[in-house]
Amino acid sequence: MPQGRGGAYPEAVNAGAGGDATTRVRRADHANALGRHDEALRLASQVLAGDPTHHGASVAAGIALLSTGRVAQGIEMLRAAVAAHPDSAEVLRLLSCGYVRSGQSTWALRSARAAVALEPWEPMARCQLSEALVASGDRLAAIHEGERAVELAPHQAQAHLTLAGPSIRREPPPTSTSTGQSNTCAGLWNRAG
Repeated sequence: MPQGRGGAYPEAVNAGAGGDATTRVRRADHANALGRHDEALRLASQVLAGDPTHHGASVAAGIALLSTGRVAQGIEMLRAAVAAHPDSAEVLRLLSCGYVRSGQSTWALRSARAAVALEPWEPMARCQLSEALVASGDRLAAIHEGERAVELAPHQAQAHLTLAGPSIRREPPPTSTSTGQSNTCAGLWNRAG
């Protein structure tokens, strides 16, 4: 199991330097989870070189780009992924996060609402819609979506954190910190399990 930021990969994921697309995407997901975003981007890019519309690789690359502050590139990558996979709530949710980070609240809302329309039962879609609503200045609607996320996943910490955010913030969240990392969308993309 991963052991913190510098932790080891599970044996099944660490087998071999190459591997098929599924193995590389799994390794990219684990690299993202461990904060090794450049490594995740390298692995995902290897898959995308052979299949530019690969869903999992597009998601892993988008996460890596957004996590390293390359928001414009992340948005571009995720827009291409939406074009290839228009029914992917996961991609739409991540695209919304990119738009929140870039200060494009109208597009963030559109993407988040599309994700919720595809998967209304998914608490993380509700969490992202709440973040997009906070970014657009609609605290009351953001609180409502946070409440829906908690109803859908009462034992999920991210749902409770999402609800707490607009309840205590009076202004839209900042788009970045001094390190270039966003203060929003935390926990929305831990796919590595």
